[in-house]
Amino acid sequence: MDFYAKLISKDAIQLWVKKGLWPNGKDPYLRLYDRYKPVLTLKPISVADQGDHYMYMLPVQYDFNVDSDYSILDILNNVIKLDVSVLGDYDDFDKKYRYDGPLGAVYSKEETSFYVFAPFATTMFVHYKLVGQDSVSSVPMERMECGVYKVTIKGDLDGASYLYAGCNGGKFFTSTDPYSFGLSSNSRYSFVINPEKVLSRPLNKENLSPLDLTKMSVYEVDVRDMTSLTDIQNKGTYLALTKEGLKTEDGFPIGLDYLKSLGVTHIQVLPVLDFQTIDDDDPFKTYNWGYDPVNYFTPEGSYSTEPNDPYKRLFELRDMVAGFHKNGLRAVFDVVYNHVFNKNTNSLDILAPGYYFRKNKDGSLSNGSFCGNDLESRHYMCRRLIKDSLRHAVEFFGADGFRFDLMGLIDSTTMKEAYESLKKDYPDMVFYGEGWDMPTALPYQEKTCDGNGLSLPDIGFFNGFFREASKGGIGDSIGSCGYLDGDLGKIEDFKYAFAGSVMDMGRRPMFVKTSQSINFVECHDNETLFDKIEYVCKNELPDEKKKRINLINACTVFAQGIPFFHMGQEFGGTKRGYGNTYNAGDELNGFNYDLASQNQDMIKFLREALELKKQLPISFLEREDIVKHICFENIGHGALKVTYNFDDGEAYHIIINPSKETFSYNFSKYVKIIFNGKGKIPSGCDFYSQLLIVPAISFNICYQRKD
Repeated sequence: MDFYAKLISKDAIQLWVKKGLWPNGKDPYLRLYDRYKPVLTLKPISVADQGDHYMYMLPVQYDFNVDSDYSILDILNNVIKLDVSVLGDYDDFDKKYRYDGPLGAVYSKEETSFYVFAPFATTMFVHYKLVGQDSVSSVPMERMECGVYKVTIKGDLDGASYLYAGCNGGKFFTSTDPYSFGLSSNSRYSFVINPEKVLSRPLNKENLSPLDLTKMSVYEVDVRDMTSLTDIQNKGTYLALTKEGLKTEDGFPIGLDYLKSLGVTHIQVLPVLDFQTIDDDDPFKTYNWGYDPVNYFTPEGSYSTEPNDPYKRLFELRDMVAGFHKNGLRAVFDVVYNHVFNKNTNSLDILAPGYYFRKNKDGSLSNGSFCGNDLESRHYMCRRLIKDSLRHAVEFFGADGFRFDLMGLIDSTTMKEAYESLKKDYPDMVFYGEGWDMPTALPYQEKTCDGNGLSLPDIGFFNGFFREASKGGIGDSIGSCGYLDGDLGKIEDFKYAFAGSVMDMGRRPMFVKTSQSINFVECHDNETLFDKIEYVCKNELPDEKKKRINLINACTVFAQGIPFFHMGQEFGGTKRGYGNTYNAGDELNGFNYDLASQNQDMIKFLREALELKKQLPISFLEREDIVKHICFENIGHGALKVTYNFDDGEAYHIIINPSKETFSYNFSKYVKIIFNGKGKIPSGCDFYSQLLIVPAISFNICYQRKD
């Protein structure tokens, strides 16, 4: 590029000129034009040698407006377009350029209207191609208020492919539509979609019972991983998770049948909206979890049986969720609103340069995500994009909740507005996410991080303290133990975590309600629970390690809050000690049905724990109920008794023994065991005693009947 001019603040322009284009390397006379009318003479105050170019700094005093078109004319009559996209970083821009009308391709059989937010563009076109035609038509768009361009094209455009084309600051571009409801394989172009074709497919929500947060449980899966290691047809796809009756050679259930057998209430799926790093046309060539978003409205193509079909991936994702609903399971979508895969090639930045991305005070990109960019969720149109795409996922694909990746990078106002908007229409909606305090250019008090949990009662947070208190560290700290796998000195930390992190128990409460605490010890990221136990309990026998996994899983189920499990955690799934396996392939990440079949006793244990939790009145939302009903007692040998007392004398006692000692414990009243290391005790067993033999590495629940 010979010339490039960019407004870097309201009173300064950077002008880049290729060496040799101006006599003596400098130009004493430059003129600023506003829509081809000269308005100012500009004079450089400094020049810097930048290799092939000189970079000139030009002071300027002018009331710039993004609705206009600016250029600089040099002494040789070269016309240099001025990029004024920096204006999008100012508060007055966000107040003026906020638009609440339609966006994207709005379809009807008679006509389709295209709306796109491109506030810095001086010209915009739609290039489109009808189904079955090779020729591309190009239609200019009209600039409306608030930086939006619009055009209406007559005729039935159902399934037509299209791109936007325009000019920003003298640079010509083409782009897909950030509000695309459909995309071609590998996101090359957008499709016009008739919503009725999607919305007419059943979602089976009538099969869902009203949500009770005290009985909620989450099981995390990846669409591809659930079937990638099987020999079934269409493995690794949405379609594979819609099929019932699938079994391995030895009769073990595959996919949906396995998920519904567990007894969880919610299935959380790793990102299913369009991401970058898998070739849609050859998906098994590479592997990725999908935390590299491209588009927030269209499903990922690599999980579809026909990624180039405008509708196939939409139908298949909706049908997958409908299959969950049919079997009483709710769907939670894992969404990534903290960054995009590549800012420079993303449609958001092509159409509105800089606007959607958070900046540091010096104008550089904020990088709290450590992925090169952070979305600026506080900007009105970015906040709107987040809210619109969440609602689209609910209405088009039946999402029942959302897990927010690196949620601490999203401002809390956006999160609250998005939740409240959906909650009005979908009362069983759930929001939760990673509330880590990341180093983004956002004031701490505005972050949706767990340190602000007391002011965000409707948002759930992955409880890292529960994980650390229960099993200890991860990654570089994998050698540190928690209360349940070797460090009995962490019993007080464990009590606080087990009570939902809502009590003042030597630590400040993290949350207002226990439903904010997502209790987990394993997720897709970092080492599996089995691999952690292998590392810190290496001298234990295989059977002891299985007991310890069962103990930890049971504590996760019965702790106050919402239990969360990663696929395979229930039967000792392994990633061979690796942690961040986001691109490590199917062998490490895929669901191991052979191992699951070998450890069906462990699966049964978790299933029965989840079943019992739904039946017992020992889960609470409010801290007042915990104060009233729950008490903790250290009973020696490093063991813990948690008692739930009720006014009529009825009580439940949980005995947690992470030690390798077996001992006896005497109750003051008669109790009967209803759950132990084998799972639920059959209902016909009605033996009461005051003496309990507490096995090593065990979890036990005893029932004390009414007075």
